[in-house]
Parts: sequence; structure tokens; C-alpha cells
Amino acid sequence: MNLKQTLLTALALTLPLAGAQASRNNPRKRRPLRGLLLGLTAGVVALPICQAVAADFVVQPVSASTTNWHSFYTRPMLAVDGSGLLDSFGNWNWGAGVVDTGNPIPVVWPAHDDGNEAQHWHAEVEPAAPVPIRFDLGQTFRLTGLHLWNHNQAADPGRGLKSATVSVSMDGTNFNAVPVQGLDTNGFFYCAPGTPTNYTGETYAFYGTARYVQLTIASNWNGDLNYVGLSEIRFLASNALVPPGLVAWWPGDGHCFDVAGSNHGTPAGGVSFSTGQVGPAFNFDGLSQFVRAPNSADLNPPASFSIEAWIRPTHAANQIIFAKWGDAGDYANQRSYNLMLTDGNAVQFAISDAANQMNGGFHVLNTPASAIALNTWTHVAGVYDQSTGTRRIYLNGMKQAERTDAPITVLNGGAAAGVG
Repeated sequence: MNLKQTLLTALALTLPLAGAQASRNNPRKRRPLRGLLLGLTAGVVALPICQAVAADFVVQPVSASTTNWHSFYTRPMLAVDGSGLLDSFGNWNWGAGVVDTGNPIPVVWPAHDDGNEAQHWHAEVEPAAPVPIRFDLGQTFRLTGLHLWNHNQAADPGRGLKSATVSVSMDGTNFNAVPVQGLDTNGFFYCAPGTPTNYTGETYAFYGTARYVQLTIASNWNGDLNYVGLSEIRFLASNALVPPGLVAWWPGDGHCFDVAGSNHGTPAGGVSFSTGQVGPAFNFDGLSQFVRAPNSADLNPPASFSIEAWIRPTHAANQIIFAKWGDAGDYANQRSYNLMLTDGNAVQFAISDAANQMNGGFHVLNTPASAIALNTWTHVAGVYDQSTGTRRIYLNGMKQAERTDAPITVLNGGAAAGVG
């Protein structure tokens, strides 16, 4: 059966006393979700770990690099050092410090001068070809956009970028493109006016957890790429970088990295990304796409833990949300925990220790059928309190199912963790 689209955004694993885990295999034969964004935390919680938030502060890149610039006076660092930015009195004053990292988003951004003396990055490309410029932010941020002062030279503002791809990376090597909002009606970055003292730039929205951002410029406003550049750039970030106590978090911001730890995932089957409840989300095809994270100590909780996620299924079927549950082949009898949807639109939360590997009656806790509405975002949480042996499932913060057994420690197994 070919599943319709299912999105899952923001999955979290929490441990008050230990780490948390997940794997792709299930106690029953299950189908993967299409569309996941996941995160893991430490500490028993049952509320959403991710909420849609506005950008809270400015991020000034610590460096900029490119394959090309026209001269020393148009080198790439001039696009991030504040040169050319004016203070509130119209004086050339590097933005008067209002666009440094950590400063709040200004109500009015500093203007950029337009003359030849205004500092900017300017590349001269022969023959004309796409031009990349890469920015190192110095550390990882949960980015929500950028503010761009396009090439604002009075003699030729048409050298400013018109069409460009924005890509993000955690490691500076593997970049993933992210969609950009706020472009003009034709989908282009705005052209600078080339007028003095009053050009305050434009803000564009995108989502990505990254240290590095790259703009690959495909066209400028003059219609050629022999000369292209930009005057200044800043990035916008959210204060909700990593919720406290997270053990692992896969936000699906155009990549499969764990932004809270080192449990980086590997996509399989052509995993893509789509619009989620909080920024982007993993987008799975319901057949063969998933993200696998290798087994690690972080993903084997020795005590209490929680798994959380935002999901949006569009078809009723047995579908994994997050699991570390091996029941066949190389992972036989490697059942640790599993959060999933059933074909009756219920949420199932299964756990096991070594003694209960074949005890299906112990494994399973289900919500009532039809607890999950199709085509609707729902926050789901599976919580295990080892101190009492109690398992609970929460939907949108409300308890839907509970059972209590003799306390166990979930199996410290060798199965990989699976998203989708």
C-alpha cells in the first residue's frame, strides 16, 4: 500500500535520569511515515519541545569566503564587517553596533551608503558562472532568516544578486538548500536602489540549524554574472536553539544532523524535506524512506525517558515515528523502545528489557483508536517513568493512555535508531 503524505515535525526524546533512544524496527510489521521532524531531550516531559518562534537576535558572521573578488577593496569580509553601514544620524559608522551577534532584531535596520567608498563584496567572474559566497557564523544557531543589503553602488546597483540558492551546513562540507520566503513577486531578491543614506535592506525568512550558510548566486539584476556582489548581510536566529535537557534532536532543517548531540542520521531512499509545524520537516514517501542514526550510549536510556514529535499523517497505516526496536535479522531480540502510529489511527508506545523480549503483552501501550486526526498537526509524546514503572502517552499535552508494570531498564541493545 502506498501511503499518502505524512509529515512529522519536531520529535524529542527526554530523560530525567538518563539518555533516550529510538530505532526503525517494530514489534509488528510497520510502515514508515512520510514527513518527519524529530528531536530528543533528557528529562520526563510531555509538552511540545518546539514552538513556532520569531527571530530573537542578530547573528554577524565571523568570516566570509568565496572563490572570487574584484580587488582588495571588494573582498568578501567587507560583506560582514559593517563597513558602509550608517548610524541613525546618517554617519558612516559600521551600523553603530546594532547589528552585532546577540543584539535584538532592530526595529529599523541601519542604512547602507551607496557611493564607491561604501564597502561591499564584489566579484568579477570571467567567464560568467554561478558565484558562491560562504559565511561562517562561529557556532551553531537555529536560523530563521537573513537580512540583506544588496549591492548598493550608485553607479550600478544592477550588480546585486537577483537569483540565489541559500544552503545551510553544520560541518562546512555537506550543504543542503533551504526554501526562502520574502522574495519579490517573481521569486527574486530585491534590487538595491543605489541611493544614499536610506537603503535599509530587506529581510528574508528561512529555517535551518547550521553554523555555515552559503549563497550561490545564479543571476544579477544586470542580466549577467561578470560582475556581482552584495553590500552587507546578517542572519537572524531564535533563542530556542536547543531546549534544555535534550539528548538528541533531529529537526529536519534540510539535513539529518542531531543538533543536540552527535547522533547524526543517514537518510535512506531519497528522504526529502517539506514545510512542517515548526520550520521544515522530514518528508517520507511511506515506502522506503527513513533516517537511521547509529547505536550510541546516548540512545540507550538507563532510567526514565520521553520521546516527542509533531506529526501530520494523511493515511491510516502502521507507521514508525521513532524507534530503537529490532525484531528480525541482525537485530533480532534487540527491542528497546518504539513510538508509532497504528492502522487504526492510534499511537502506540512500546518498551522492553532483556527479560521481556518475546512478551508482546508487556510491550504495548495504545491510545484509543482514531486518537490521531489525519491531515492535522498533533504533538505526541511517549513518557516512561522508571521510578514507578508507569508509561504514558500524551497528545497535545493531554494524557491519553497509561499503564504501570514492575520497573525495568530498557534493553541496552545494538539496534540503530530510526526516524520514519
